[in-house]
Amino acid sequence: MSLHRQLAELEHEIDRFEDGLARRHGDRVRPPRAPRRREGLPPDLLLVGLVGGTGVGKSTLVNALAGADISRTSARRPTTDRVIPYLHRRRLELLENLDFVRDSLSSDIRPHEIDELENIILFDLPDIDSSERAHAAVVERVLEGLDLVVWVTSLTKYSDRLLHDWLERHARGRDVANFIFFLNRIDEVDARDGSGAAEDALANFREAVRQSLGDRDRVSDSQFFSGSAVRPEAAIPGNRVGALRAEIFRERDLREIERIKSSDRIALAANRLDHMEKELDLDARHARLDAEIEEQRRGFALVAEEDEPRAEFADRLVASSAAAEAARPIMQRMLTRWPLLPQLSFLALPLRQLGRLARLPALLLPGDDEDRSRGLPILRARLATLDLERRARESLRLDTDDIARPPLEEEEIRDFLEGLENEAVAEVRAQAQTQLESAPPDGLLVRTMRRLLIWGTLLWFPLLQPLLVDILNPEAAEASLPLRLGWRIVRILGAAHLLVSFAFVLAVYLIVMLLLQAAARRRALRSCRALEKGDWWRITLCDKLVDLFLGAARSRMQEIESERRGIEGYRSRLDAVRGELDQSR
Repeated sequence: MSLHRQLAELEHEIDRFEDGLARRHGDRVRPPRAPRRREGLPPDLLLVGLVGGTGVGKSTLVNALAGADISRTSARRPTTDRVIPYLHRRRLELLENLDFVRDSLSSDIRPHEIDELENIILFDLPDIDSSERAHAAVVERVLEGLDLVVWVTSLTKYSDRLLHDWLERHARGRDVANFIFFLNRIDEVDARDGSGAAEDALANFREAVRQSLGDRDRVSDSQFFSGSAVRPEAAIPGNRVGALRAEIFRERDLREIERIKSSDRIALAANRLDHMEKELDLDARHARLDAEIEEQRRGFALVAEEDEPRAEFADRLVASSAAAEAARPIMQRMLTRWPLLPQLSFLALPLRQLGRLARLPALLLPGDDEDRSRGLPILRARLATLDLERRARESLRLDTDDIARPPLEEEEIRDFLEGLENEAVAEVRAQAQTQLESAPPDGLLVRTMRRLLIWGTLLWFPLLQPLLVDILNPEAAEASLPLRLGWRIVRILGAAHLLVSFAFVLAVYLIVMLLLQAAARRRALRSCRALEKGDWWRITLCDKLVDLFLGAARSRMQEIESERRGIEGYRSRLDAVRGELDQSR
């Protein structure tokens, strides 16, 4: 993807991001000077403008650069009240596409037919210090659409504060490498001082510009020219009008033109992001909200340290189905240490169904739902107290980052308690499984005993025990051993023996599973009780209370972080594009 295409897509993304911010925060997030894109123009076209104050010789310089009398000059000031374009005849239709300058164009357009200058449009702009305020407004608007800006001043006006104010203001959103500075009327230097005086004047001009920009390295010496627009060809010290003409009108390849156009767009986009960040005041808003949340969290921590709500919640957790829910994955984990039982775990399904049926009458008792919804009275009383304190505080202090909210509803309290219980169940499961996973592996004796219990039950009663009975039975000694074994195998395969054997094996396996379920439930109950003594209760309760009472503040914190990440992400992408641009220089 070309650099121009990358930048265009990035600009459109920043537009959408800015629109979203404007919907939330108002148009103050938009820069005062909206960017003007020059889309749809030929990629090899350069727009150059001459900017300066009254009487510095801009119109004369246009004639000197063009080598023809194309711009009228006058001793009357201000003389230029419109933008005068200098362009090739084949480019005349493009003037209609230049929105930023179309309404300010002079009716006196003098096209040329110099093919070498077909890709350049030169604009002579109104005076920036004109007594007519509308003239300065025209310059402000047109400056945003130019690719190269030639700042023109003279020996008597190069230190004027107005010029440097304009320069400083417009350098913030542009690449100053696309600025050219021209010191006119160098022929007015005292001839007795010679070339040294002209060089000193240009040096002073460079120093004044660099001080205005605030960075001595932002512009190079090659961007500064001096000369006499009235006598462009005269052999006088410091007269470099020809060099200025060569710099402006020199042939540039598409890559360099793309760099010139893109560098300003990158600087403008970065300026927009800086303006957004300044207007959003992200750091101050974040600090204010963070202080508010931390202040309230300290109050919530005092509630979390109280013994009565803590013990009440632990009792509720033990008495509810939380332990059974937490025991189920623990049971599955314990079964993995046994042979054959994980594949036969479906045999425990009838037991779970019987357990649910046993709890059904309790669930159908009148008023059960009411009791469940009104559970944890001590914790509910603490929530009511916190809610009263919160409303009292909001009634005394309501700033731009506070949103007054109504009292807590019963549904909110119920959702809060259910969420707290669900997190407790998840924590019990996690703790129990962590204990199982961190437990040392079973020893050889334990593994052997488990195998003997499972495989011995499966083989002993149905098969080995009946065979040994016939082999060792003294009453059947008269018959031969093969005959006795064959007879016993026939009886083993009989329906009655198979049914008894299946019932015996099933009973043993169910007993083992019941014991494992009991162990899993005990482990889950111990984990439920452990929540009361550990840090989980304090941390989780504080977080849930923050969500309940300070949900709006936390949402704004997340919004601030999202806005910060958006701005930083776009800055990073702009830096990447700028890096590619620098490599192409």
